[in-house]
Amino acid sequence: MATKRQINWALLKQCQELFEKKPSKAYMDKFVRVKDRYDGCFITGDEVPMCKTHLCIGGSALLLSKEYILKQVDYGVGVYKVGESDEVANQWKAAKKVLGLSHQQAQRLFSECNWPAQFQSEANNMGSRTLAANMVARIKHFIKTKGRE
Repeated sequence: MATKRQINWALLKQCQELFEKKPSKAYMDKFVRVKDRYDGCFITGDEVPMCKTHLCIGGSALLLSKEYILKQVDYGVGVYKVGESDEVANQWKAAKKVLGLSHQQAQRLFSECNWPAQFQSEANNMGSRTLAANMVARIKHFIKTKGRE
């Protein structure tokens, strides 16, 4: 018998609060984007600091969780389970797991094109207040509908 998935509402609320307090972190094109990466600020193996990132909802869940750490790797950002040396192959699956989402719920929450129309934004500019406000509204609606919408 399959166990019922439990959504991590507390972590999702932390993601919402992050974008409310720091709208400049908002970014929906990648899970995590490190600012100044190519200016030599980070080297491979460095843990990615909160202060130098732009995040989507899934990326914020990974960075805020106690289960995973994000490290700089040659191609960008790698996700590592705490206490393990092997990189997690799929950031999307890791974020889905840490939030306790089904596949459909993750698609509805992580992909802006799958959001209800009222939360989609023409202004998907990295760090824009409009995007952050839409992300916060989307998370609140997801929580209100208990993940059904």
